[in-house]
Amino acid sequence: MLYGAMNSPLRPILDEVKAIAELKFDYLELAMDPPHGDYKSVKGQKRDIQETLKRYDLELVCHLPTFLSTADLTDRLRQASIDEVFASLEVAADMEPLKVVLHPSYIMGLGAFVPELTRGHALESLEVIVEKAHALGLCLCLENMFPEHSGSSIPKSS
Repeated sequence: MLYGAMNSPLRPILDEVKAIAELKFDYLELAMDPPHGDYKSVKGQKRDIQETLKRYDLELVCHLPTFLSTADLTDRLRQASIDEVFASLEVAADMEPLKVVLHPSYIMGLGAFVPELTRGHALESLEVIVEKAHALGLCLCLENMFPEHSGSSIPKSS
């Protein structure tokens, strides 16, 4: 069994890697959220991150951006969120992680009042994200969420 810890994207990545390594974890779960963990920051620090992981003998799991609107009712916002996940997947693939982690879509705003439409958007987004991860050779894991945050994005059983 491997034990890991997630960095805080509010702090510099390399500082977080060292702190997690000093606690003797087996892997870093790299939070790919801004301000310090977004795909552009990770891409720019790729070599340093990989060297630090190797120095401390840490494996890598990438946690895709959390606070996006992949079930949004507005097409352009939903697409921008999917594009952000895609860019993060591409950077993650370049880092060769053990796995990548994705939260189901958050249900926000008026989406709560049209759950079937929102659920449909969430499932369509999930489908294209799964396809992209598969095409990049990544093992994609879904992280469960409390129903009040994403319950409408989960298909209801009959």
